[in-house]
Amino acid sequence: MRFINGKEGIMKLKLKDGMEYPVLDDSTDAVIKMELASLEGIEDVRKSLTKGNLAAFAFTSAEGEVYGEYEYHVLVDVSYREEVGKYLANFALRELSEIELRLDALEEGQETQDGAIEELAGMMGGGE
Repeated sequence: MRFINGKEGIMKLKLKDGMEYPVLDDSTDAVIKMELASLEGIEDVRKSLTKGNLAAFAFTSAEGEVYGEYEYHVLVDVSYREEVGKYLANFALRELSEIELRLDALEEGQETQDGAIEELAGMMGGGE
């Protein structure tokens, strides 16, 4: 067992979609550290660390106590080293900049507007 803030337990990473992973207790919002059994496990975690899932994530105890909540991060690098029977993986993150957040909001607004225009065009075309 690992010790977290003086308590026995395992810290978990909880992603926006509800997926949870056990993480090492020295993980931060900049570097998520995990012990995994295989390279496939590393790849599975990497695939789940999407921009959407890192839009809101938290570190919790096994009992659900929240140690830290974070928003708007992206995965920038994955590294690992092999030890006997396990892999120690580091998933490096960075927080999105204010400009990146604004661009994302503009793109979402444009998609909504494009959909509304298509719908209106379909209604106008169907009435003739």
